[in-house]
Amino acid sequence: MPVLLESATIDREASAIDLPAKETILSKNPKDVMDRAEASFKKEERAREGAKAMRDYEAESRAVHEKTARLKALRLAKEAADQAAPAKKGARQSKITPSA
Repeated sequence: MPVLLESATIDREASAIDLPAKETILSKNPKDVMDRAEASFKKEERAREGAKAMRDYEAESRAVHEKTARLKALRLAKEAADQAAPAKKGARQSKITPSA
């Protein structure tokens, strides 16, 4: 049965080599260390993926907003051009004669 060591705190001088003032040793069991390292890696990976997903979402949102604004400007310009053009009443009359 593997023996797990209790947490121990080691004081170090922080100024010596820019290490934190205290370091906690959790266990000497290699499997436990590997499990913790893997969990930490997966947590960091999820955080990176989440940040990337958020950037993608924001970029897509900006693109939709810009495209909507562009289409609105085109529509307003077309409506203004249609109102400014003189109405031609006889240009598109129907040639269907009523049947009697």
